[in-house]
Amino acid sequence: MNTLGFSLKKIKHVPEMSEETECFVAELYHGKKLIAYVQNQGFGGPTDYRFVKPEYHKTYTEMVPPSESKYINSFEDMIDDLLFKHLQDKEIKRINKWVAKYSKTHVVFTKDGTTYEATPLFGNSKQAVIEAVLRNNPNATIMNQA
Repeated sequence: MNTLGFSLKKIKHVPEMSEETECFVAELYHGKKLIAYVQNQGFGGPTDYRFVKPEYHKTYTEMVPPSESKYINSFEDMIDDLLFKHLQDKEIKRINKWVAKYSKTHVVFTKDGTTYEATPLFGNSKQAVIEAVLRNNPNATIMNQA
């Protein structure tokens, strides 16, 4: 994840401890330089950051454009965005892996905007299930026909 040259590394996310905000700890880098340790305890409070060197505070916080809200710390907001992007990418990878594995044996189809799945049973081939789905649901679209 990279925004304005910032990135999070060594992210440890604890969803079980996340109540109102995401519970995590991470290291914040600018380029290849470790500049801060960041964390949120997950209870709805702000994301905390502790710079490796005190002089980094002014240097790096001024790089982030100010927030339009007087209640939001832009630097903190940028850290939260980096975490959100990391979690989103991780979830997309997990789903894609599951779909790739699942679609080898199951038929996934949509009908009237709803997604369904059909499983080959009793030795039927995947192609036989596709034909049965289309026979019984002429308006269905097979999502994993290949």
